[in-house]
Amino acid sequence: MPEELKIALDPILDLLEQVDKQIKVIDVELERLANEVYPVTHVVRQVDRVGLHTELRFVLTVEDPLRVKKSRNAAACFGLVSQRKQSGMRDPEMHITKAGDGDMRRLLVQCAQQMLSLKGKVSDLRTWGLNLAARGAKAAKKKAVIAMARKLAVLLHVLCRNLPGMAGQVYRPLKNQTGCASIEVAGA
Repeated sequence: MPEELKIALDPILDLLEQVDKQIKVIDVELERLANEVYPVTHVVRQVDRVGLHTELRFVLTVEDPLRVKKSRNAAACFGLVSQRKQSGMRDPEMHITKAGDGDMRRLLVQCAQQMLSLKGKVSDLRTWGLNLAARGAKAAKKKAVIAMARKLAVLLHVLCRNLPGMAGQVYRPLKNQTGCASIEVAGA
C-alpha cells in the first residue's frame, strides 16, 4: 500500500476498530439482557436461524402475547399478510400490507431467507418453504420467503404464548415431513 494512502486510511481503520469493539460490548449486554430479563427468548432461540437480535426484537415488540387472540393473526402485526381488493368475482393476488413494525418484518424475512438457503437446518418449515419455492421461477422463491416469514411469525408467537406454565417446553422442528413443526412439553 502506498504511504500516502496508508496515512489517509489509518484514521478510518482506527475508527472502524473502535466501532467493532463497541458492537461487541453491546452484543454482550444484549445477551445478558436476554438471559436475565427476558427468559422467554430461550424458547424462541430454539428455532433455526433466529438469532439474539431477532428473538429480543420479537419479544419486545409483542410484549404480551395474549393480546393477539389467535397466533395465526400474529403475522398481520408485522404486515406479512396479503392485501385484499375484492370486486365482484375478482380476488386478485396482491402484495403484503407492510403495516406494523417494519424492522421486525425485515428481521423475519431475513431469517426466512437464511432458512431457505444452504445454511438452514432440515426442518418441516424449511421443507415446506423449499417445496413452495420449487413451484415456479424467480417470483416463487420471493413468495416462499414471505410465506415462510409469515409462518415464522406465527411459530414464534405460539412459542411465546405457550411459555407461561409450560416449563421445559421444547420445539421439535421435525415432527412430520409435511405441514408445520410442533411444540412439545418435555416429559409429557
